[in-house]
Amino acid sequence: MWDDQNCLCKNHSHTQHGRTIDIKSKFVKQVVVSKSVLDVDILVSLPKFKTHSMTQITGAIKNSFGFLIGGDKGRIHAVAGSYENFVETLVDIYQIRLPDLVIMDAVIGMEGNGPSGGDLRHVGKIMASDDGIAIDAVMTHIMGKKPEKIYMLEVAKLRGIGETDLQKMEIIGKYEPIKNFKMPSTFLCQIANRIANNKMIRSIIWNKPVIMEDKCKGCGICAESCPVKAITMEGKLPVINRKICIRCYCCQELCPNDCVELKRFA
Repeated sequence: MWDDQNCLCKNHSHTQHGRTIDIKSKFVKQVVVSKSVLDVDILVSLPKFKTHSMTQITGAIKNSFGFLIGGDKGRIHAVAGSYENFVETLVDIYQIRLPDLVIMDAVIGMEGNGPSGGDLRHVGKIMASDDGIAIDAVMTHIMGKKPEKIYMLEVAKLRGIGETDLQKMEIIGKYEPIKNFKMPSTFLCQIANRIANNKMIRSIIWNKPVIMEDKCKGCGICAESCPVKAITMEGKLPVINRKICIRCYCCQELCPNDCVELKRFA
């Protein structure tokens, strides 16, 4: 049965480590979820304090993307497509099982083009709450941005699954914004795109992944991980098909040699 908080509907089929379940989502009807997530009495989520090139932040909500096993993460990227659709689907997945406790490692965080291509930044905190949305909102504030500017938090707020207004929280400890904290290079274009909501404008302002050939080792991981197969190997170098690239930045996130750069004009 559905309830107001969780989007879990019913078990469908079983694998050794996961179960296929129906979820309440506009973009995907079923997902394969780890059995551990579905069976535990208490769920503790342990996210990091990080930025993310596609979702702007990666915290409690994004950490629940790890519920999925097998090839479902790539499939979600492919079927959701756009930034807005993907973010809404992330919140759908978060609602499969709301964490009972969230403990965020914010001792050393990441700024810039995270979650793997950014720069380390000392934050010096451990954050904990029974409300993952609140944790993500406080993290965003410490990053120097307003939580209402993060679409993922806006979606969660509209669904009533957590608090994003710091004035309504009881916060113990210091949480001043970090000076000169760097958001992803995609941050401003994502906000501009939501305001304009135009495909032509999106194609112009949205950052594109670019292969830095002088750093590329030809491992092919970007081609293997691309959810829409927009990357192919031509010789020892990957080539990106711009016509089908959905700009999910999986290639940038997974490249072991940090040779995928995000550029607005490419």
